[in-house]
Amino acid sequence: MKNFNQWFGVRARLVSMGLAATVVALPAIAQAAGVEVGGQVRYRGEYDLRDFNPDTNADFVNTQRSRVNVKYNNERYHGFLQIQDVRVWGEEMNTLKDVSADSLDMHQAYLKVDDVFGTGVGVQVGRQEINFADQRLVGAVNWTQNARSLDGIVLSRAFGDQGVVIPFYLQLTEADLSDAVHGSNVLADEGKDEDSYAAGFHSVWNVAEGHSFQPHLYYLHSGVGDNLNLYTLGFYYTGTSDAVSYDFTADYQTGDQGDIDISAYLVSAHVFFNSGDLKVGAGVDYLSGDDDATDTDNNSFNTLIPTNHKFYGYMDYFLTFGSTSDNVAGLGLIDYQLKGSYAVAKATKVAADLHYFQTAESTDSTGADVRLAGEDTLGTELDLTVKHQTGPVTVQVGWSAFIKDDGMEAKLYPTNFDSDTTNDVSVDSVGYWGYVMASLSF
Repeated sequence: MKNFNQWFGVRARLVSMGLAATVVALPAIAQAAGVEVGGQVRYRGEYDLRDFNPDTNADFVNTQRSRVNVKYNNERYHGFLQIQDVRVWGEEMNTLKDVSADSLDMHQAYLKVDDVFGTGVGVQVGRQEINFADQRLVGAVNWTQNARSLDGIVLSRAFGDQGVVIPFYLQLTEADLSDAVHGSNVLADEGKDEDSYAAGFHSVWNVAEGHSFQPHLYYLHSGVGDNLNLYTLGFYYTGTSDAVSYDFTADYQTGDQGDIDISAYLVSAHVFFNSGDLKVGAGVDYLSGDDDATDTDNNSFNTLIPTNHKFYGYMDYFLTFGSTSDNVAGLGLIDYQLKGSYAVAKATKVAADLHYFQTAESTDSTGADVRLAGEDTLGTELDLTVKHQTGPVTVQVGWSAFIKDDGMEAKLYPTNFDSDTTNDVSVDSVGYWGYVMASLSF
């Protein structure tokens, strides 16, 4: 028995040593095979008191994002898989029986070929995050825990060091029934008109050192309700010269939705001055609005598939644009900004953004078309941020306050501007929001 125990013990130790050696060797084996494994864990806790209502208490919400991704690379072919789980702490009402994993998904899964048949054209096909220019019109919205990924095909053709042209097709919704898609019921095919998709091209041209000119043409079709056919033509320009950096955006939209003709535009400009660790700047964003919702024209600019959290205040009062049901009732938006940041240490930066919001158009307070009670002033927002990064760990803390004007009160509490004063709601003049976020990327 002793000899058996000794033999078994030796074998167990050999197995343990083999497993340990395999674990240690796995990264080297994977690297040699062109495979990289990575991921991210990100936590965010938020304090939310944005409703201006003194009768409600602040809400505290904890959310978490977990990602695991595998990347394969060789000289021409690449593959990327990314599994993501997003959850709100406590959303599983039964911690023993709820195994549905509602927000577990294949966030990205695509194949990339650098040079198709020697043409110099690259192709990336599958589910993927897409960011064009500064993400004002097409972006992944990485701020949200789930972020945005899109199904489609993205091509690219580089022209030396001069620039690159990026044609694309993105499927946003598919109206056909699943059995029709898989061929078991061909009579259920509803055609492309019922689907929603985006297509077009984005391009990046290096006009000088530190200067980039990015013209683009985007087409958006939505099969929901009256078919939307929307064309957006414009450009993004950014440059850096010595201690000055700046960016400029101009876009024009045309198209139709049912009997409605669309004509709208966006203009945005910012300039920043850099001096050592200090950066200060100012800017304005102008999104056109529609001053008459009763006619057959729509002049409200649609921001397409954007990362709007990045631009119009971190408190996210203004995220949707393009129709009377959007966050500014189709009246458009003017956002005046003052921004500054300072690196207090090599790994730590503090920033402050000040916004003043008003609508681009307004209506009368009485008549057939009354929106926001005829008010055009929305309010002032201050966003404070502290960010610290050490190796793979990033910690970020933010605090924001919004001082409302009459237009914001009419947006959130329209009964306050009704003739029937019995429905009035007592509201605070300031709304607050804050967060703590920590992430580990590997």
